[in-house]
Order: sequence, then structure tokens, then C-alpha cells
Amino acid sequence: MGEGSSEKGTTCPTAPGPSTSGPAALSPMQQAAAAAAASAPPPSSTSSTASEPGGSSSSGQGKKVRIGICAMQRKATSKPMRAIMGKIVDYYNDWLEYFVFPEDVILNEPVEKWPLCDCLISFHSSEFPLYKAIEYEKLRRPYVINDLNRQYDLVR
Repeated sequence: MGEGSSEKGTTCPTAPGPSTSGPAALSPMQQAAAAAAASAPPPSSTSSTASEPGGSSSSGQGKKVRIGICAMQRKATSKPMRAIMGKIVDYYNDWLEYFVFPEDVILNEPVEKWPLCDCLISFHSSEFPLYKAIEYEKLRRPYVINDLNRQYDLVR
């Protein structure tokens, strides 16, 4: 799948539920949303109701948090991954969208050409170039859900 034909999830600056204060009380998804909101440009004086390709929602909620799933196709589209992303999409419907990095891109393209995301979920498997995912993290600085360097411990 290319960046233009990405699967979409949901978006979330703040989730409904009990209010708590302080960054420690935020879930990883809320932290990613806050980081994306902080890096978003200020709203312009002319508001558009059309959805922008970058993920702005037409409901005026601002930029959607883009979650990138970086894993080999078999793992990225597995039943457990679909279930996890389905739950995230159901709960954070208006604030998040997600896409799967194309396997061809992961294997053959330099990380500078990989699609941009605000939040990265990456899983090592056989033939997965974990070192490239780590390079991408260093280059683009997305919010990373799972520690990429620790995944080397799983393959040793």
C-alpha cells in the first residue's frame, strides 16, 4: 500500500473519560496526540471545512495523529494487529488515522523516503530490517509505542 492508499484509523487529542492532571496520567495515545498538536502550525484565520490530505478533520478538531505500523506485511495485517487497531480506531475515532508501511518500502527504500507519521508502532520479525526502523526513529523522531532497541533482545 502506498501513502495515498493508506488504511485509516482514528484521531485523538484528548480521550473521553475521567480527568486527571499531569503528563504521567496520559495514555501513550494521548501523549502522541499532545505531541502532534504541539508540533502542528497554529490555525489560520480562514477556516476550511474540507478535509486536508495531511489529516485535518472537517469537524474542526485539527490535525489527526498519524500512526504508522512498520512491520512485515504478514504481521502488520495479522488478526491480532487488526483487532488492536480496530479497538484504537473505535475509541479514538475522531483523532487518529493509521497506515501500514508498505513492505516494499521497508525493504528497498532508504528511511528518508519512508512515509511520515506522528506515532510509530514497529514489530521485528524474520527478514524485517530492524536497524532501518531505528534509523527512521532517529531521523523523524515519532512517538514510539514500543522500544525498538529492546526488540534486538527478542531475536538473540
